[in-house]
Amino acid sequence: MASFEEAAISFDVLVFGLKKVKNMSKTQVQDKPIGQELRATLSTPWPMDDEALLERLYLRRSGVLTNAAFVLFASQTRRRSPNVFVRIISYAGDKTGPLANDVILDGPAVRTLYEAVSIIQQRTDFSARFKKDQLEREDKPAYAVYALRESLVNAITHRSYDEVGGCIRVEIYPDRLIVTNPGRLPENWTPRNLKIEHKSIPFNPDIAGVFFLRKLMDQLGVGTQRVIWECKQLGAKAPSWRVEGGIESVTLFRAPEPAAA
Repeated sequence: MASFEEAAISFDVLVFGLKKVKNMSKTQVQDKPIGQELRATLSTPWPMDDEALLERLYLRRSGVLTNAAFVLFASQTRRRSPNVFVRIISYAGDKTGPLANDVILDGPAVRTLYEAVSIIQQRTDFSARFKKDQLEREDKPAYAVYALRESLVNAITHRSYDEVGGCIRVEIYPDRLIVTNPGRLPENWTPRNLKIEHKSIPFNPDIAGVFFLRKLMDQLGVGTQRVIWECKQLGAKAPSWRVEGGIESVTLFRAPEPAAA
């Protein structure tokens, strides 16, 4: 499969090799939010059959499905591409200690995103307290939902899918979590660019387009700034981004326990 540099086009527009909607999750292809957005913004009739929808989303070219269609809608991605999955690892202490939990998620990209966020929330719990001037308990998440979603969406839409053996990995520690994926930043960018307003340049634009239609990203180039703000609202340390050896990572820090009322 040609790389981004060799082909001068993104991975997701290349054809995957299947001509029919085969081993695809029908509930993900015929997604109501996508249909509503297509109808509202593109004057596209809804509903439409699978093939027509995939053509309209540029996920089927000359009658053949693209890589983006596979990543977005295949019901079991690892059966045909062993690096298209999300692994979530929980550590009881540091990385040299025993694993507390380890799970692998594969399948349609949007469904995998929702499952990953849910698992992370279950494993990181909430802080709770009662204020003296109110009856109801106040719950505080360990991590901002927006920060979790944005970090995972970026990993899915910006990752390099050509790296053999690479996957999206979430490592959960007692005080932080790290999301890593194979990939790189645009030319002449450093992690510092992510902390200021910047252009939205997804390496997989067709995958990103479906996430946009699902209202899971805005493509305005301000998502990482919003992540910093959301973490600050919880009282957590500012997240950090790193790119090294063809691997991108973001570290989110756990919010501190609320002070006793």
